[in-house]
Amino acid sequence: MANFNGLTEEQTKEVIKKKSQVSKVSQNEVAEVKSNAQILQHNFRLYNLIAVNMKDEQAVRRRIDEYIVICTEDDARPTVEGLALALGINRRTLWKYAYSNEVNVSDSIRDTLKKAYDFLNVYMVDLMYSNKINSINGIFLMKNNFDYKDKSEVVLTPNTQNTEDPEDIKKRYLEENNIIEAEEE
Repeated sequence: MANFNGLTEEQTKEVIKKKSQVSKVSQNEVAEVKSNAQILQHNFRLYNLIAVNMKDEQAVRRRIDEYIVICTEDDARPTVEGLALALGINRRTLWKYAYSNEVNVSDSIRDTLKKAYDFLNVYMVDLMYSNKINSINGIFLMKNNFDYKDKSEVVLTPNTQNTEDPEDIKKRYLEENNIIEAEEE
């Protein structure tokens, strides 16, 4: 049986299979192309998890581990947003639990969440070094989730203190540049 574009069902499946493998993104960077269904199924799986009691350190640890296992099973990249969804909170709340005193949480839970952030940060760096993620996307995510910044600092310090008389400097400048100062009348 042929479908709308003249391909048999078997040919159509082969095209879909090839499209879902690998495609060039830009400048020798390769990204895996997943179907919307695969992405939705993975995220829906996380969405359906029961929220974790964020005061229970063992429950938080188990959920972080479960999240990594789910990502491995679904062949999905772990993210801060995905981890937050798996925990039953949003990414801003996850950040507050890890780094802010706005949320009352034990130091051990805070440390566990910081370690999870460190894991995701290293994972993102590895993806970028191995060209498995578009560098612009990686930079955006690292700035938003891991506090990376583009900044340069310039510190100006004088090498010597100028103790010369301003009139002597003016006179030397005029002489070195062959400038004849107009005489005042």
